[in-house]
Amino acid sequence: MIREYFNKKAAIWDETVAEKDTTKLERMAKRLNIRPGSTILDVGTGTGVFIPFLLSEIGKSGRIIASDFAEKMLRRSRASINEIHRQIPAVQNDTIPDKDEMQLMLSATGFTEIKVDDNSDSYLASAGKSQTEVA
Repeated sequence: MIREYFNKKAAIWDETVAEKDTTKLERMAKRLNIRPGSTILDVGTGTGVFIPFLLSEIGKSGRIIASDFAEKMLRRSRASINEIHRQIPAVQNDTIPDKDEMQLMLSATGFTEIKVDDNSDSYLASAGKSQTEVA
């Protein structure tokens, strides 16, 4: 039920609900006392509005893993993340791959039963390996 709510609101979330006061977001990120180079798990990342502020704290050597149970929110976040990457010379070409590229990458590393759903509503890649290959 909650997931459905956030998926329905994803397309308009930033325009209607997301934090507009960037000073507040900047202060929040600083209050976390994140060390440069840290790895951050952003649970409930939504559309990714807080990601640029986290990036400013971790620097170029840090890493953010964004997670949200509403796949449409993550889909919107993906465009934001790719735009952020394009602005950083060291990772400007490290964007989330399209469906065909993801299938090739997973296949090349031995994954089978590859499914990639990349559309305007969501991006979901799943694959598996047999237990004998994993061991």
